[in-house]
Amino acid sequence: MKKDKMRLKGQLGMYMKWPLIMTLLLFAMNIWMYMIDKKAGVMMTVFIAIYLIIASSLYFHNRSLILADLIQFSVQYKGIENRLLKELALPYAIALEDGRILWKNDCFKELMEGQKKEKSPDTGSASGSVPER
Repeated sequence: MKKDKMRLKGQLGMYMKWPLIMTLLLFAMNIWMYMIDKKAGVMMTVFIAIYLIIASSLYFHNRSLILADLIQFSVQYKGIENRLLKELALPYAIALEDGRILWKNDCFKELMEGQKKEKSPDTGSASGSVPER
């Protein structure tokens, strides 16, 4: 996915757009100001334009920084999640439908290695047990 196509959605997107949305309220106040005094309306229009330029530039500048921070957080979270699953005290594995193991944690690996050591190489059964006929 290209960086240009990434969008902020939900609450975070609304939070970032809030200063730009509030500009609409300022424009409504500006219309009221023109009705009261034309000179004050012109001055308020200048200040709204300055505010809009600053808010827009901060939005687009901070947007790329926030997206970079979100990606960095996601990568760190995934690393921590993988480490926690790997170090989990319970045997845990992900297997495909045909029984092949796709991923396993350390505890599962130790359990499987322990079972391989217990199997006798001749009969394929656990040591000390009699194979069924």
